[in-house]
Formats: sequence, C-alpha cells, structure tokens
Amino acid sequence: MKHLRPEPKRPILHAEALEAAMQELLAAADDAIERRGSAAVSTHAPMDDWVVADLRQAIEQEFQPAVSSPHVEIEPHELERELIKSALANLRSPTLKSIANSLGLPVTGNKDILTNRIGRDLGWDADRVARLVARAENADLQPPAHLSRMFALRDVPDLASVQQRLQYVENRYVKVGLAKWFGFGGPTQTAEELHISGAYRSYQAQIETKSNEPSLKSSNQTVNMSITFPSYRSAMLVGNVGITPARTAARATAKAAAVDLLGFVPNVYLNASPLRQELHPTTTFILDFIYNRLKAVPELEGTPNVTVARFKMANVEEHSWQDADAENATGPRTRQPKLHGVKLDGRYLLDSPAACNLMAIEQRPLLDVSMDLRCRQPGSNYADLHQVKISVETDHIAVSTSQSVDQQGSQFIHDRVTAAMLDQIQYGLADEPRMNALTVQIRAQAALHDGDDSPAFLD
Repeated sequence: MKHLRPEPKRPILHAEALEAAMQELLAAADDAIERRGSAAVSTHAPMDDWVVADLRQAIEQEFQPAVSSPHVEIEPHELERELIKSALANLRSPTLKSIANSLGLPVTGNKDILTNRIGRDLGWDADRVARLVARAENADLQPPAHLSRMFALRDVPDLASVQQRLQYVENRYVKVGLAKWFGFGGPTQTAEELHISGAYRSYQAQIETKSNEPSLKSSNQTVNMSITFPSYRSAMLVGNVGITPARTAARATAKAAAVDLLGFVPNVYLNASPLRQELHPTTTFILDFIYNRLKAVPELEGTPNVTVARFKMANVEEHSWQDADAENATGPRTRQPKLHGVKLDGRYLLDSPAACNLMAIEQRPLLDVSMDLRCRQPGSNYADLHQVKISVETDHIAVSTSQSVDQQGSQFIHDRVTAAMLDQIQYGLADEPRMNALTVQIRAQAALHDGDDSPAFLD
C-alpha cells in the first residue's frame, strides 16, 4: 500500500496577528536599512511589493492564518491570487517550467513554487495569466500535422488482390464493437501504394431525466482516417487518428482484405530480457534508427537532436486491444507500460548520464523519443527544422511530425522518416557494428551517473 506523506503541521494563528508580526519585521528591516544607509543617503525607496509578498508567503508556510469572516467570505485579494495559481496549476509541470524559462525565471521547485513565481512575475494580472494559460493549453492540445501508425503484416500482400477484396466492401460498414461501426471507402492504387479511406463511428447512450418520463438519448463521434498499403512492404499504415480508432481500422481492414496482422512489431522484441552488458533490444532498435538508419536519408542534415527520451519503467494493467469495446472490456488483459522521461535540455542523448544509466545499467526499453530534424527539400537553398516523434506500441510504431510554416515541408520530412521506419521494421538494424560501438560508449557514460539528475526527469 502506498503511504501518503504527512502534511507539515502548521500552528493556526489569527490572520491579523500574523499580519502584525509581518509589519513589525518590515518596520525593523526598514529601520536597519535606514541606519546603514544614513551615512551615504538620506532616504531610501520603499520595499518592492514582491519582497512583501515573499515574506507573507514564507510566514504562511510556517503558520496557518485563520481569517475573520463569519460567513466564510473569502478576502477578494486572496481569492484572486488563489484562482490565478489554480489556473496555472492545471498546466503540466514541463509546461510550467517552459513558461518560467521563457520569462527568465528559475525552473526549479514543485508546482506550488512555480505557480507563485510565475504569478508574481506577471503582477498577479488575471488577464495576462488567462492569455498565457490559453496559449499553453492550445500548444499542449495541438495535434501533430502528420501521424502514421505502422502495423506489421505476416507477408507482403498482393495489392491487386487486396484492392479486389476491398472493392467488395466499398461504401459499406461493419460492426466492430458495442455501438461501434467501421465504414469503408473506395480503394485507389498507384505504383507506390494502395489507399483506402475509412470512418470509425461510435455512439454513447445517456438517460435523459429532465422530463417526467426518462428517455434514451445518444451522442456520437465520427473519426475519418486513411489506410495505406505501401508497395512491396509487409505493413499497413493508418493515418492521423488515435490508438483506438487506428487499431479498429487495422483489424477491420485486415479482415476485409484477407491479410494477417502480426500483432507485434518485428525486430523490436519489446518483451525480451536483455543479456548482460547489452541494451534492451527495443532500445537498440530505436537508437540504430536514429543514428544509423536516418543517416541514409539524403535530405536530412546533421545528427538528429533528441530532446526527450522516455523509457518503460513499470506496467499497469489494461484491457487487450483485441477487445473492440475497451471501455467495457471483459476479455484478456495486457500490461500497459508506464513511461519515465528524461528531458535532455540541449544535451546529446548519449552524453546524458541519466539516460545512459536507464539504457545500459537498468536496461530499460526506450519506447518514445522526440527529436529535431533538419531537412533540405530538393531545390531548396536552406534546411528547415522539424519536430518528429517516434513511439513504440505493443502492436505498431507511430511516427508523428509537428506542424510547420511550410506544410509541404512537414509532409516531405514525414514521408521520409516513415519510409525509413518501414525499412527498419522490415530489415532490422542498419549498422550492427556501429551499434556495438555505441553500446560501449553508452555504458561508459552510464558509469558517470551519480543519481543527481532528478531535475531533468519529467512528470
């Protein structure tokens, strides 16, 4: 059982007594400053508001103020500050640290310290805080411009046969779960791929009790997507949707096209136990892709800059994705990985002792990386910077590329990275000897880890 950390005991004192004590401290400090400065200057400026606010906060950390209010009417000034802090506290810790850094503030401390620091810097201006929080929330919720989920197939399919079978279900739908359906569009084939559109529609029932007689109401959600079979590839790509619709689409399309989903990613070996002195096979797979496979992409310039690396630390139970109705599943259960992230703050991944310790000593699987890539399109005189994320799931790998000013540029780099990942899945490691050398380097760097990198770890 997890034991909660006891809250520090703070004596309760009348708020006016604490205020009087604070004013005495301020007066004593004021007198001391006046005496020390009297030889040089005759007057001094009053203390800044932030000094007073910091002193009040320090006192309230030691004593619990009891404010006089028979009808529990919260003092407006206190209420406004608490609401501002509450709005900031709704943001994720990495987002708060990013905001603090952009304001030139220290990024250390817990959420309470960060919200106080940011609120004070903004002058406790509710309008400024509201605009800042809205921008941060929009950034957190901004979907990637391009997202491809790659599901491995048992064999390279005959696309002519696949097209014929998918034409059979064109403009038809099939039931895929409780109040859930999947509809097929018409397939189109080129020399490079076979493409089909699809729609996942789910309904949620509610009981309406506003009138005398209860009635059954429903709400529905439709998710449109694209499904692609690349030529000469044992893979199916589902584009620009979340995990549940993507898995539903992959199962339904595989059944209609008479192809077999593997249900795992070849050459990743997610559940393998690594040998001594070796990295986890999943980590090796991802590092080889970043530092070897992407080097073969001619449009990419320089070494990929990994900004965040996330590792599998533990498992929590969840329903198998094979049960179409995940919310009310009764089928087999699997273990969902709990991830632990290392923010690299501009450091090269292999120069981070914390990351190398997780890879080499603890042998944790590297499941998720975010990185900056520089790509020069054909005919362009300069290279654009793009943010790309690679995520390893139990049954597929996802590649997502963030929005950029140049829409064609982000699509171009996304297609190149996706093609490289398809190669990695189908053929395995691109340069095994170099990976062996990288493993030695990682182990050497891990030996420098002193356990004091906790500020770099993400929530």
